[in-house]
Parts: sequence; C-alpha cells; structure tokens
Amino acid sequence: MIWDIGATGVGGTTALHVACFLGHVGVVALLGQDRRMTANIINTKNNYGSTPLMRAVEWNKLSCVESLADLAGVDWETKNISGEALEDVARRKKYKEVLKYIRKVKADKDSPVWKLSKLSQVLEELEN
Repeated sequence: MIWDIGATGVGGTTALHVACFLGHVGVVALLGQDRRMTANIINTKNNYGSTPLMRAVEWNKLSCVESLADLAGVDWETKNISGEALEDVARRKKYKEVLKYIRKVKADKDSPVWKLSKLSQVLEELEN
C-alpha cells in the first residue's frame, strides 16, 4: 500500500507534525528519507499555523529540531498563527537548549543546513 506522505488529518496535521509533537526522532528521520518529502510538505502549516518544526519547538523536542535540520528546505523563518517566530516560542516557554540551537543555525548563514534550506525552497519555487 502506498500512502500520501503529505496527507493531512485532524487539525491539518501531517505525519511529520505528529512525529515532531510526540518527539519520535526516528520517525522524523525515516520520513525525511522518503524521496516524496519536499519542502512544501516539510513546511506544511496545520490549522494553528504551525509547521512540524514549530511543533517540535512548541513541545521542546530538541532531538526532532536537530533531525529536521538535516532535511533540505526547512523554513527557519516560519511564524505561527500568532505571528511568533521559532525563537519567540522557545524564549516564551523558556526552552533554553532549543533556543540556543535555533540561534546557532540561523546565525551561521554559511552552514550546510541554512544553504540547503534556501536552495531547496528556490528550486521548488522554480518547479511550480
């Protein structure tokens, strides 16, 4: 049986949202290996405006945040429905390690994580 990797369920969540919310880093990595996992799917917002990355930050799932960093096309500039950026949520919830990691990724614009994120987004826009 082939399933739709980008299918949404209750609240507009994808399998990646659920894995990040629950902290299942192995599932995040497994989903990320699927060739159908595009930047559009990685950055799908649920009904509350949260991407899988935002869900991982909201629930203090550092290992999932780190695993998502390995996926090309992750939007590190995403904001939730309230207009909060990743850093805002981590700071408000006092998730120091998550906040530190986000700042590290965003500060190093020459990092492979940052470059892959931006390159993947540009390529996907050109295809559409």
